[in-house]
Amino acid sequence: MQSDIEQGYLVLVDISGFTPFVAESELDHSQAILSEILNLIIRNLTPALTIAEIEGDAVFAYASRKKLPRGETLLEIVEATYVAFRDKRESSRRMATCRCKACQMIPGLDLKFIAHYGEYIQQSIEGKQKPLGSCVNLIHRLLKNKVNEATGWRGYALFTDQSLQSMDVHPINVHTQVETYEHLGDVTTYCVNLDDRYKELTDERRVFLRPEDADVVITASFPVSPPDLWVWLNDSEKRTSWRIGSEWHSGERPDGRTERGARNHCSNSDVVELIRDWRPFSYYTVDLLKPPMNLTSTTALEALPDGTRLTNTFRFNGRLPRWVCRILCKLAVGRGMKMKQSLEVLGRLLSEKEKT
Repeated sequence: MQSDIEQGYLVLVDISGFTPFVAESELDHSQAILSEILNLIIRNLTPALTIAEIEGDAVFAYASRKKLPRGETLLEIVEATYVAFRDKRESSRRMATCRCKACQMIPGLDLKFIAHYGEYIQQSIEGKQKPLGSCVNLIHRLLKNKVNEATGWRGYALFTDQSLQSMDVHPINVHTQVETYEHLGDVTTYCVNLDDRYKELTDERRVFLRPEDADVVITASFPVSPPDLWVWLNDSEKRTSWRIGSEWHSGERPDGRTERGARNHCSNSDVVELIRDWRPFSYYTVDLLKPPMNLTSTTALEALPDGTRLTNTFRFNGRLPRWVCRILCKLAVGRGMKMKQSLEVLGRLLSEKEKT
């Protein structure tokens, strides 16, 4: 029986520097560290992506276009995984009490991500599905590239032209180069320096509206993972499907992607949404602007064993007495935005989706 052809994203995450790390350090400690890093990678890639195989010191994963409709989520998954790795690496370095060579060499490890988009079929091997096709061959060949030679970068994300086009993002400050492989020809690639990106994300001032500082607090739980819920909250078409009386559109993207400074617009209410803080799968904070209305809102996600808890906080900004601002905020969120009812609609949609 012939397998159906699918289209989707293919991702390889490779631990840079692991070969000399193993060769020059104690085997038992180096293998324990490898296992810890691989588990960290898998936790951050799934369930948005499916793990196809563990390939020594690399993880091969994939996701169909249907499973990852908001392509930009893939870039956010890559960055969130790298931030988790760097945080873990830094804490391991600070707290290391073991003087073995393996533990002392942890700071020399890094991650590189390779992402491609293309056609593949599902091949069943020992009861497990695995993508097969020329695009799978290509992404593995891309592990051998000239990025480090050209830039000196050790931690980076390499995207093919096909993957960025499918993701519909155009990040700035990328390194562009052409890789050439026998039988595959020239491949145009775009690379992001993840070390610089990590510094940007950790240096940025956080803007988080705590429940105790808010005028309105709404909580709800949903039967999906934080990355899945993140898509429903931020994809314009999906958000319009559950936000009562709204029609959302992506607006200005100063750096070619969704992050601090980007804007969205609701054409029904004429509300402009200005993103003030953007921490994928954890929280985001926005200003909702429609003079004289000026609200700040934080949407925070917390992973649960069977889904995600959402906490939405709102605060009315203005020079009026605080008690007046609180009343205006409740009117705006309750009667104007119908936020509680909208989240109930979202809950029904997600529950129906989980049943299918």
